[in-house]
Amino acid sequence: MASSTGLKVLLLLAIVATSCMAQAPSGAPRVSPTATPTPAPVAPPTHTPSPSPAPRSKAPTAGPAASPPEAPTSASPAPGVAGPTSQAPAAGPTSNQTPSDGSNNGFVSRAAIGGTAFAAALVAVALM
Repeated sequence: MASSTGLKVLLLLAIVATSCMAQAPSGAPRVSPTATPTPAPVAPPTHTPSPSPAPRSKAPTAGPAASPPEAPTSASPAPGVAGPTSQAPAAGPTSNQTPSDGSNNGFVSRAAIGGTAFAAALVAVALM
């Protein structure tokens, strides 16, 4: 029976230690008010040569000679001309949260550890 009680105590200590580590609050990361977001690097534009039109073959026709209808062509930039570059994205809305003054950090930590210890004591009494 003595080894059973020792095992229970060892398990309870392990539970308390695990609970304390899991519930220990840590401070939120602080962002400097002067920090600015870094824009994503812009890849240089790639130059793709425009395809050259295939030569038209002149075949004899039996009817009156009519010029073939030409398809409207879109204005394509010359291969040596760079396209328009995209602007850097505008900075998003900033949060309205005020930075914590750190006055209650110790209290929250102590309350979490104390609550865990109290719950562990209740569990220990229930198991004995």
